[in-house]
Amino acid sequence: ELLAHDERRALQTRVLVLGVAVDWLRSGRIPATATLLGVPFTEHGLRTGAESALRALARKAPERRHRYTLVDLANLIRPTTWL
Repeated sequence: ELLAHDERRALQTRVLVLGVAVDWLRSGRIPATATLLGVPFTEHGLRTGAESALRALARKAPERRHRYTLVDLANLIRPTTWL
């Protein structure tokens, strides 16, 4: 059975895979493909994809506390930007 891309389990899996891929890249490995789950296989791309999935999960969270925790996690994984 295929999961809809915005279904909670699919989003949770997406966050996990993209987060692990960030660690994998930071360990010095080189990706064999240019994308992973439709996002650029770069630290910035993976972080942006994980942030987006966490925010989508937050919108679906049944409780305020859970929603705030997911937003906090999204803010932590968000790519660093310099002004």
